[in-house]
Amino acid sequence: MTIIHPLIPTHCPSCKAPLILTSTGVDLFCGNTDDCPAQILGRLSYYCQRSRANIPGLSTKILEKLINQNQVTDIFDIYSLDYNLVSQWNGFGSKSVENLKNSIDQSKNTISPTKFLASLGIKGIGIEVASLICNQLEV
Repeated sequence: MTIIHPLIPTHCPSCKAPLILTSTGVDLFCGNTDDCPAQILGRLSYYCQRSRANIPGLSTKILEKLINQNQVTDIFDIYSLDYNLVSQWNGFGSKSVENLKNSIDQSKNTISPTKFLASLGIKGIGIEVASLICNQLEV
């Protein structure tokens, strides 16, 4: 019987940074948390979900394009997006840009402090803990 040992990746497929083995010895993760495009996309996609900031016009595909063009690297960039650049995208007309802007503006004006805090993706802070924090701070 031949035993086949799988090749364990050593570098992140997205940013090529070295992968880090967790203390369990089972999981690998990219340590490039600030600049890894895949991690940025994951954080921003999480933030934009309906149950979080609720930005329906900002799909994963659009986020990927914004990240690849260095227009968005964090949540705050979403709210200061240059819509003139977006309007130059192939197949992205003025109505699409207007819908995206309205969707982002609506999120900015309606997201509660509790949902905002929970949407940041801070380990251990979900909606319940965020609610407790906001109640304690009276916000």
